[in-house]
Amino acid sequence: MHVAKSPVSGYGLFARRDIHKGEVICMYTGDLKEVDNDNDSLYIVKVVWKLQSGEEIEMHLDACALDNTAGRYANDAHKTTYKNNAAYDAVLRYHELIEKYYVRIVSTCFIPKGAEIFVDYGKDYWSCDT
Repeated sequence: MHVAKSPVSGYGLFARRDIHKGEVICMYTGDLKEVDNDNDSLYIVKVVWKLQSGEEIEMHLDACALDNTAGRYANDAHKTTYKNNAAYDAVLRYHELIEKYYVRIVSTCFIPKGAEIFVDYGKDYWSCDT
């Protein structure tokens, strides 16, 4: 993957090689935070933390302070002529080496070399979009 200017918005994440459906593209790494509807970060992914008791807690994974995580550069194809071609796998993991939480971005279809990676941000992200 590499980051470059996007025709959609600012910078984007692009494939350096062909990517097959179901392949892990990269990690979306961030700080785990409680849900805060007043948080204006543009780099939030909603995740569900499953406790051993079976209880589920909704959390946010915020990559705002991490400009070196490739996953934060994946744009959404919302209101463009492009289509989303990847998705967050929604399984929250912890990377001990970098001491950060992450989810994986996985391809939902074949993505040719050079194509931009697009991920659905979810309806909540666009709820204020007019």
